[in-house]
Parts: sequence; C-alpha cells; structure tokens
Amino acid sequence: MDIGLYTGVITQSARSTGDEEVIAQEPEGLQPLPGILDAPNVIILGASIMDASFGSAQTLKPELQAYAQAAGFTGTLWARSQAGEKIAATSMRFDGVKVEPSIAATQGQNLYVVHTGGNDISGNRPWPGGQTQFSDGYQALMQVITATDQVLPLPLTKRLYPDAPVVLHGDVVSEENGSKPYNENLIYPAIDQFAPDWRDGTDVPYVNPYEMADRFPQLLNSDGIHGYSSSLGRYILARIAGRALGLSKGASRAGSAVLYSPGKDSPDMTSIGLINAFKFWGAGTFLGKPLLCGALTTTGAFDPFITLLTNDVFKGGSQNAGTGTYARIPDPRFHDPEIVNDGIYVQGTQIHEMYFEDLTPGDTVTVSVVGVRNAGGTNRRGVFALSTGQALELDASNVAGSNQIVFDPVVVPNDGKLTLSVSVAPGSTYAYLHGVLLEFS
Repeated sequence: MDIGLYTGVITQSARSTGDEEVIAQEPEGLQPLPGILDAPNVIILGASIMDASFGSAQTLKPELQAYAQAAGFTGTLWARSQAGEKIAATSMRFDGVKVEPSIAATQGQNLYVVHTGGNDISGNRPWPGGQTQFSDGYQALMQVITATDQVLPLPLTKRLYPDAPVVLHGDVVSEENGSKPYNENLIYPAIDQFAPDWRDGTDVPYVNPYEMADRFPQLLNSDGIHGYSSSLGRYILARIAGRALGLSKGASRAGSAVLYSPGKDSPDMTSIGLINAFKFWGAGTFLGKPLLCGALTTTGAFDPFITLLTNDVFKGGSQNAGTGTYARIPDPRFHDPEIVNDGIYVQGTQIHEMYFEDLTPGDTVTVSVVGVRNAGGTNRRGVFALSTGQALELDASNVAGSNQIVFDPVVVPNDGKLTLSVSVAPGSTYAYLHGVLLEFS
C-alpha cells in the first residue's frame, strides 16, 4: 500500500533561494512540514544497510549530499551509521554524535533519520522473540532524540532470511518470520508517537524502506538483506523531501517532462538534475543495482516518486559524439554536451531495457529518444520499442537525417509502468542510446 495523490511542485529557484512560493495547491490534509528541508543537519543512524546506502566509516558519500541538495535540502547530511550495530549501540552512537561541534551548534533544529533494529531481529526470530527488548530499547532511543531534535523512525527493510525460519519473497505467511511484525507492532506505533506527520492514519509510513525489497527483490544480495547501495539512500531522501513538500502519489503529471541521460559509470554517480544522469556498469542483469528514485523535471520541479530501473545489459559507453549532432536532433532539450557526449550502446543480440515505474495511470506520455555516434555508415541502427506496442528505428550515425525518434503518445496503463527496450536493427551492428524524454500531457 502506498500513499494518496501526487500534487504540488516547487520551482528550482524556490528551493535554492527560499523567496518563491509553492506553485500548486496541496491536497487537503497533507500540508508541507517545516523544519525538514531546511534542517541545518540531517543525521543518518543505523547499521550496515544505512552504512552501504549513505557512507561507511562515518564518511558520507558526496553524491548523496548532491542528491539531497537537488531534492531541496539546504543543510548537511551526516553518515553516522555503523555495520553490526543493534539498537543499544545506536543509542550510544547518538550520545556521541549529538555533541559533535557542527551538530551540537544547531541542537533543536536537527533531523535524525533512524533505521536500526535489524540486527536485533536477526538474533531473536521469529516474532515475538525479541519484542520486549526491542521495544524498550527503541522507545528509549526515540525519547532521547526527541528531547532535543526531530526524528524520523524508518521501518526496517524486508529481510529475506535464507535460513530457518525462512522469509520467502511473495510468501505472506513467512514474512512473519522477518521484520514485518516488528515494523507493524513496534516501529509503526513509534512513528505515530514520535513523528506522527510521517504516517497517514492507519496506512504505511510515507518513507518506507520495507517496500524496496518488496518491489525490487532483484537488488538484494544472496543473503537477502544487503545490496541496495546508494539506491536506498536516494529513495529515502526522495520520500523525505516529497513529504516535507506536502507531495503524494496519484494525480496527473500533465504539463511536466523528465529527461534522462544514461552512461557507463558507478551507479553511485547517478544524480538528479534538469538532466537526470543514470549511471551503471553494464554487462550483467542488475549488476551494480541501478535504480533511481526521484528526478527533477525539465523546469526544475522535484518529482519524488518517478522511478527508473534497468536490466543493466549493454556493451559499453559511447562518448564524444559532439555538439555537431544538434543539427540532427530537432528537440533542443537534448542539445547538451552531457547528453550527446555520454551514452551507451548494445550489439549483437543484447537487449537493454529501461523500466519506468510510479507513473500516473491515465496520464498521456510522449517518449522521445536520442542516439548519436561520430561515424557514418549503415551499421548503427537500433530498434526502440515501448511496452505499449510501438517500435521505431533510430539511426545514430552522423549521416542520418535525424538522431531522434518520437513515439506516438500513449496512455499510462493501470500498473503505472512503461518499458523502453533497445536492440540492434536487422543488418546492423550497434544501437546507441544517449537520452530519453518523458513528456506528460
């Protein structure tokens, strides 16, 4: 279950300067939350999952700070998680963190984002094995944090334990052997008590890491617990920003557009902006866990819900096509060196797929694609196909009349998903992809 209706956007200049107003009405009952995006310090507490998501050895991944700023946060993120910690250790860590000079200086204005207790569960399964100890420790941690600052308690991720008692994906009964009952019986009530604005009545929390494994189990390592890397960090930041802005899912995106540029690099380098840079290694399905939650539109509005996942299958990166290709790209929104100088290509029987999720059913969307290459000939033709049925050929060579294709407008299906696939055209050798634009009407 997810949250209500998506409505309301904020301009890029409003997030940057604070002197413009939110430009769309908020849904009744869901108002923006003060003191979140402008919290001077946002501190991440937790164990190994947060350690991998935000930065280990108490050192924040710089790309997460950049993501936070693009999403509207004005303060500083701090990675203060530690692999292996239980709730008691997280409490001791908080005692040390709160007196760090940069954090202590703004005590009373800070936000602590807490994802802890997973290691307590692992040693006390199944429910209610560690209920009392978990509850007492978690309550004490929430109380000591909220004595001075704001706290956002996060539900624990879905943990697919391979050892007895097992937790199997898709098996509702076996989920009771994992983190689900601890979330529902202990963490949800803690959110209601210490951070009530972050849960909608009896619904699940607005920021719910449990859904990551539930929706994207392919991201997990073989242990069924770890593997999200920065993907989970971006999800958490996106959903925090969305709730702080008073946004929620469901209403039309008509009038907005989102532009993506894929490239070969570490998935941690994925970033959001007017051009959302989607980076991944290639050469294997879901290698490097490429997932992007949230994006900026072409006008700088933040969309906390749109999600892009790929199968990560492609041969390699394609660089240095050059700005001379602008003459063969009719849409000027693609006229950027970041797009034309960085892309990917497939060859042979490879099929690269991009999965766009959390689109609004019933919206009309027009998909445009650009692929460019610094060479002529006839061996750089790709077939691009939408899951709704239409397929078009794109010739990326510089002698092509156009390096852009535009699909017919399609209606987003009821599941809110749309897939774009890239394969090599018959008689060709390569297919190139440099930019994808989703335009909603």
